[in-house]
Amino acid sequence: MHAAVTSEDLPISIVIGSGAEYDPYRFEETIGAIKIRTGYRPITRPEEIVADSIYDDAQVREYLHSRRIKASIPENQIACGHPTLKDGVC
Repeated sequence: MHAAVTSEDLPISIVIGSGAEYDPYRFEETIGAIKIRTGYRPITRPEEIVADSIYDDAQVREYLHSRRIKASIPENQIACGHPTLKDGVC
């Protein structure tokens, strides 16, 4: 299960997926499902995303940049030095 929640821990988007898949694969689907009703137009683009270091992925960061969403994602220390994850650079 992948969930997007508010800063008050209220769920705003939930996507069910396989437990064996790489978490960033469902990131775009989870963020894309955000629709907060207002009196006018629904809010579909959060100002900022705060995520776990598992989402420190070039594709995730590019997606957020393309939607003009600020990313607060710590660097994934496990990927440091692993050539297939981040080109071995931290």
